[in-house]
Amino acid sequence: MKLSEKTLQQEYRYRGKIVNLRVDQALLENGATALREVVEHPGGVCVGALTEKNELLFVRQFRYPYGEVVTELPAGKLERGEDPLEAGKRELLEETGVIGKDYQFLGDLYPSPGYCDEIIRLYFCRVDTIGQSRPDEGEFLEAERIPLEQAVQLVLENKLPDAKTQIIILKIDALLRAGKLSYQSKIESGKDRPVFPAFGGENRRFTIPCFDLEIFIKQKSFPRNPGNSWKTFSLIYFI
Repeated sequence: MKLSEKTLQQEYRYRGKIVNLRVDQALLENGATALREVVEHPGGVCVGALTEKNELLFVRQFRYPYGEVVTELPAGKLERGEDPLEAGKRELLEETGVIGKDYQFLGDLYPSPGYCDEIIRLYFCRVDTIGQSRPDEGEFLEAERIPLEQAVQLVLENKLPDAKTQIIILKIDALLRAGKLSYQSKIESGKDRPVFPAFGGENRRFTIPCFDLEIFIKQKSFPRNPGNSWKTFSLIYFI
């Protein structure tokens, strides 16, 4: 199988400030056609900032779609054409007052690949200096620190349901245990991301079938972007 679909027609049903919604007609491999509802999103960035005491910086904020307060790592959406690394630095400073150092790219995350084209760029950094937070107008946040070990436990107990937050916590924990975060790489631009050795040498994009999990478990190494899907990485980590 080629595992491909050809776009035949696109129709925009909604254009918003952040997202657009379109309905496409796609040609399938067997010659049939199908409708595909697609949410266009400019993408986002999320940063796991670790203190000298191995604490991660979090923010708590009310998330309207879920109607509840959600605890997350500092994150934000990208402006069209914005450099992801610079956006990550900005969001970290605005939400926590922290300036980070030794940034490392942790991979791309596809939060909902079934209907949305959003890509979230994930980064790790060490805390350099701590100052005053500068939230955007109309943005209400509470910052807090949580030890990494406790954060992992909160993920396991389903007390941190945010996908990007779970992935960064688990990646940082796995990389620290493997001694991979000692790897130094200077990132000048989000467009020139380093090949991160902890997750393979190629920027591969695929979903890992169940029958391949044993291979990755035995090798104890994963591709940098295992399916780029939070559920794929989480499943492998927990197994």
